[in-house]
Amino acid sequence: MNNEEEIFINQLQIFAHIDEANLYLEMCNDILKQYKLSLETECIKFAALETGETLGLALIIGNRKIIGIKRTKNTLIIGLILPNFNQTEYEINPSFIEIFPFSKGKSTENEPILVYFDFLKLIKTSFFERIKNDFYDCIETEINKNYKANNKQKQNYFFWKACAEEIYRAEILKNITPEKIKEYTERDIENEEDDDDYGYSFDSSKIDITTEQRSLDSIINRLKYDGIDMNTDFQRSENLWSDKNMGRLIESILLKLPLPAFYFDASNDENWLVVDGLQRLSTLQKFVIYADKNHPKHQERLILKDLKILKDISGDYNQLSGLYKRRISEMQITAYLIKPATPIEVKYTIFHRINTGGLRLNAQEIRNSLNQKEKNGIEFLKKLSQISMFKNLVRITDKRMQDKEIILRFLAFQTMEMQEYNGSLGVFLDKTLEKLNEISAEYPNLENKFINALDINQKIFGEKSFSININENEKSMFNRALYDVMMYYFAQIPTENKENFINKKENIKQDFGNILNDIDFKSSITSATGGITKVNIRFEKIYTILKKYYNQLTIWKNDKNA
Repeated sequence: MNNEEEIFINQLQIFAHIDEANLYLEMCNDILKQYKLSLETECIKFAALETGETLGLALIIGNRKIIGIKRTKNTLIIGLILPNFNQTEYEINPSFIEIFPFSKGKSTENEPILVYFDFLKLIKTSFFERIKNDFYDCIETEINKNYKANNKQKQNYFFWKACAEEIYRAEILKNITPEKIKEYTERDIENEEDDDDYGYSFDSSKIDITTEQRSLDSIINRLKYDGIDMNTDFQRSENLWSDKNMGRLIESILLKLPLPAFYFDASNDENWLVVDGLQRLSTLQKFVIYADKNHPKHQERLILKDLKILKDISGDYNQLSGLYKRRISEMQITAYLIKPATPIEVKYTIFHRINTGGLRLNAQEIRNSLNQKEKNGIEFLKKLSQISMFKNLVRITDKRMQDKEIILRFLAFQTMEMQEYNGSLGVFLDKTLEKLNEISAEYPNLENKFINALDINQKIFGEKSFSININENEKSMFNRALYDVMMYYFAQIPTENKENFINKKENIKQDFGNILNDIDFKSSITSATGGITKVNIRFEKIYTILKKYYNQLTIWKNDKNA
């Protein structure tokens, strides 16, 4: 595959699955056939368009987009060129998204414009049949004008090929998966916290860890009979290694190469928690345990192929010789067991420091691992993370529990005393999750505040919520420090004052844009954001802005010395 083809195929990430992409390319192909258009036709151009956060594809005739498609957040929308005088009919249709002129100049009554619809809703209704005549009439008008299109983008050839050649189309669409659109729609996060300086102090004599030599067979039996907790709702995903990496681990075992040590929290001897070694354990589970033909996940078993040294070995565990099966079961490994008497503060520190693998547990995964005895708080985070408004507005991945940590930050500033913040956000969040386990009666009120704050952010800032990149063509990075302060204050706006507050959004947005030029404020949300001084600065400055529009706000301020 050459670079130009890759550029075109990259644009296909706007589609969530093959059916969407195939339908759109087929619609473009219908136009090509209807008007006998080819790639050499002077007035035609295929374009892959990317502006700011909007990615799209378009068939252009002359100087007009005829049929375009783009994705905004979780909505796939299609633009069709239609006459302006029919816009009232389109506006009242439930699948309608928006109407705007293709050019920024004023359009006359009969000037064709792009009309945007929810793609999947539109094609499922008879309404689409009613607009086809308008659509084709406008296309014919544009072709007759015979505008020239500068067809210089090399990837346009592959766009045309995908429309016109079914075999090629089927080949390139095979790789479209829901995960790809999920990756595209999710936002990157600014100012991620450094977990190295975790802020706990404790008596070192309370550290209680034992070292044991065990056979790999004993570990596999624990996995088989649920003696090791692999419940990924409460830890990170165990599926982060590729088949190649998993195969390399099995090959190392077959070669009798030593494995790194495993670390477990053995507070409950019947069910150990994994501190370090989750990917290795998952590999053993998939290779040995899933190989049982009666296992419900037999189809997900690991099948060896293309090993680097043992080139003659391939297939699943059942196809290994007795010699190699013995090597797996008899291999000796070192297991470090954190004993029950170890205090929770010590465990947090151990989890952070003894976390040496290439895919380390992050802070939120550690929190979830250490709060499994009382799961109320964990379940509440999970419930809030499923709220559609949160998913659509925040657009943070659920991989590695980032979405849960974002929610926990909101709950921390809502439920914890400000004087409990000692400059370590990690410790603050740890204590919040422990507290959540004890205050389940407050969940309904907290949930309402959470939704209310999200709704106000959505109606004032839209897709630019929690971002310091407020210009249209700038990528909307998610700023966690800004999220904390905006959610804290918006959660205070009562229902009866909400509409009046939102009506002042243009003034609020203008004030927000101005404060981004304040050096102290900008620093407080972009650099070393966890310090008490920085937290106070951003909460005080946003309070000053919002107090003008709702004078009952209460300020968050920590009086500890920075």
